[in-house]
Amino acid sequence: MEEDFDDKQRFLLNLNLGIYNYLIGEYHSALDQLEDALKLVNYSSFEEWELADFHNVISLTYFKCNEYFNAIHHSSKSLKYYKDNLLFERAIDSYIVTGMAYKNMKNYPEAERNYNLAKKLATDYKLTQYKGMLYQNLGSLQAIQENHEKAIEYYTRSLSYKEGSQHVEGYMITALSIVKEYSKQNEHELVIRWCKAGFNKMTEAGIQQKSNIKSY
Repeated sequence: MEEDFDDKQRFLLNLNLGIYNYLIGEYHSALDQLEDALKLVNYSSFEEWELADFHNVISLTYFKCNEYFNAIHHSSKSLKYYKDNLLFERAIDSYIVTGMAYKNMKNYPEAERNYNLAKKLATDYKLTQYKGMLYQNLGSLQAIQENHEKAIEYYTRSLSYKEGSQHVEGYMITALSIVKEYSKQNEHELVIRWCKAGFNKMTEAGIQQKSNIKSY
């Protein structure tokens, strides 16, 4: 049926194929399809929210394909719509992607600025479910700059939002990050203490969760 599609239908086909391939981890195939969709954006009429969500999806895909300039370019387009329309959770997502892209480009001040803007939204609108992730990213940003104590401070704050059985994997990620920072400083007793904390959390986890966190 594809040969009979109009431009809007071809856009939607490529968008959905792109999302599907993204979700199964075929990021370069996803990007090919999303770039085909991008070529059709100017040939049909779209709601603003449709374009914002499209820019959000393609920015994530560019990030996964290590094309950070393009990731930032499209993320900024989705961010403007989300902020203007008070979609603060989506805006936080866009800030995080932008921050990670800047971090990978070694532009650490811009990365920190975007993380802090996301954190301000999460604080102002009581979106506490983002706090653990944001403090983890801020800690990672300090760690890559060899600011060990500051990194550990952020990681510890991240852990305070990761209590409970639903946050086991998030807890493991952050506990392992703390282990790495203490290891860099040859703080062997603290390394062992945090390794034990990780093992204790694994013991608390359910059967299904244990299979997901086995690698830790």
